[in-house]
Amino acid sequence: MNERRRATSRRPSAVAVVSGKSARNRRRAMTAQGNAGSQQREIVEPSPSGWWRSVGQNLKSVLSVATVVIAACAVAVSVWAGVNTSRTARETQQMADAVQLTTQFTTATEQLGSSSASAQLGAVLAVDQLMVTDPATYKERGCRTLRGFVIIAMPREGQEAAAAGPSITEALVVLTKHCIPEYVASSAVYRFANLNLSGEDLSGADLTIAELTRANLTRANLTGAKLTDAFLNDANLRRADLTRANLTGADLTGADLTGADLTGANLTDANLTDANLTDANLTGADLTDANLTGADLTGANLTGANLTRADLTGAKLTDANLTDANLTDANLTGADLTDADLTRARLRSADLTGADLTRARLTGADLTGADLTCSDLTCARLTGADLTYADLTYADLTLADLTDANLTGADLTRADLTRASFSDDTRWPGGFDPAMYGMIRR
Repeated sequence: MNERRRATSRRPSAVAVVSGKSARNRRRAMTAQGNAGSQQREIVEPSPSGWWRSVGQNLKSVLSVATVVIAACAVAVSVWAGVNTSRTARETQQMADAVQLTTQFTTATEQLGSSSASAQLGAVLAVDQLMVTDPATYKERGCRTLRGFVIIAMPREGQEAAAAGPSITEALVVLTKHCIPEYVASSAVYRFANLNLSGEDLSGADLTIAELTRANLTRANLTGAKLTDAFLNDANLRRADLTRANLTGADLTGADLTGADLTGANLTDANLTDANLTDANLTGADLTDANLTGADLTGANLTGANLTRADLTGAKLTDANLTDANLTDANLTGADLTDADLTRARLRSADLTGADLTRARLTGADLTGADLTCSDLTCARLTGADLTYADLTYADLTLADLTDANLTGADLTRADLTRASFSDDTRWPGGFDPAMYGMIRR
């Protein structure tokens, strides 16, 4: 009995079993709910370790940006420092260069006074280089320095006529290259009066408006030189080479150009009053509007020269060669053209009043409308010349050759045509009878 009771007491009742199962089920449900809640809380509210990870990631981002900013600042500072250092270095170098240039100029100036020709030449070249390197500082100083050197060192007219030397020649070249054009712009005059430039090579030099009064330029090479408006009055240019030189407006009053070569030279508006051009070569030269009053052109070669409107009043052109020259509207009043060659020359409307054309060769010349009043054409050769409407009043045409000449409309009032020759093709003004003038038919 007692054992049955103990067994019975050990065995749980049905109610108790059911109740235990229910409790276990409730606990399981609560555990499941708790797990679900934990999962939800994990999603909604991060755990402490996740929060710190997020903060760490944000700090890393901030630190990365800060690192980039700091690096950029460092680069900027470095660049600024570099620029500042570069500027300082550049300024230092500029100061050093300026000091060096000043030293070079001072040394060159001192060497110009040296007795050594090579030292002087080196000094001139140094000044030239400084004028090119730093024109703002040294151009005007260089011009003054070299001009003073030339004026002091150059031998004067009347002194020994030896060549001036390479240093002076180079100084003149530098002056003409850098300085004289500036003086032209300021209407100043660059003075080289009385200098001895005998035999010097000044080809291509710019001597515009330079004063070379009474300068000695004997045999000087002035090929292609620019002498526009230069003062060359009474200058000695004997046998100088002025081929293609520009002498527009130059004053050559009384200048000696004996034997000078002026081939292709431009002498427009030049003043050659009383100049000596004996045996000068003026082939193809332009002497338009030039003043050659009283000039001596004996034996000069003016083949193809342009002398339009030139004033040759009282000029001496004995034996001059004016073949194919243009003398349209030129003034040759009282000019001496004895034995001159004017073959095919253009003398339309030229004034030859009182001119001496004795034995002059005017074959094929154009003298249309020319004024030959009182001119001397004794023994002149006018074969095929055009004297249409020319004025030959009181002209002396004794023994002149008028073969095939055209004198249509010419004025022959009181002209002397004694023994002048003519041909059947010679044309006369209306009503003119050659027989009445003692002329000879060929």
